[in-house]
Amino acid sequence: MPAKSRKWLLLCAILATIWLAWYLDFPAAQVREHLKSERHRQLVEKYQSLKGHRCQALFAGDSMTAGLRAYMTEGNVNLGLGGETAAGMVRRLDFICDMAPDRIFLMAGINDLLHGDGSERVANRIFSVLDRLTECNEARVYLQSVIPVSAAVSGSGSVNERVMVLNEVLRKGARVHGAVFIDVTTALADSSGALRDALTSDGLHLSKAGYEQWVSRLVSVVPELEAAFTFDSKKLH
Repeated sequence: MPAKSRKWLLLCAILATIWLAWYLDFPAAQVREHLKSERHRQLVEKYQSLKGHRCQALFAGDSMTAGLRAYMTEGNVNLGLGGETAAGMVRRLDFICDMAPDRIFLMAGINDLLHGDGSERVANRIFSVLDRLTECNEARVYLQSVIPVSAAVSGSGSVNERVMVLNEVLRKGARVHGAVFIDVTTALADSSGALRDALTSDGLHLSKAGYEQWVSRLVSVVPELEAAFTFDSKKLH
């Protein structure tokens, strides 16, 4: 093969490798970019301004939780923050502790996994959050399972495999750390453990149908939550 042809082949191989690395890291790259954004900073400031606010239910988590805001009624607080991680939540617990909700619903961990953190490490961060919440607040704390990504986003399956491991660790440890564990994953995942395509808008986030399934699962465990959402009650049973 001529030297010039070999050089072109080598260049194409290098470019293909760079593209593949970017593609596989795309979800994590989205998270990192959002964490730097002005919108993220403004949301943090907004949530800090809610210190001392009383509410019936408080939801804390990442963009998945933030999406619930569109379907919630007044009298409840949604602290969902796009790009939020369990590590970031540990650093922002003070303004949650200063509030007075009757119930706290927590979900975190998927963005930590997309950053490449291991399941055990992420679980320990979440348990630290639970320990702090049960110390500083009299609210009943509910820990929700982490929702997986679609099969296409998970790629080889490594992300969703770590989600399954993380959820099992959380299920076993929630009560020890003062929380009630709620498995919402089974209502949203297919037989392989991936987020069902019919319930997601982009493989990462839920569609309205996905949120309806999530809320239906929550209401089955905590019936009082039905009034906290705008969904047709007939669809939640």
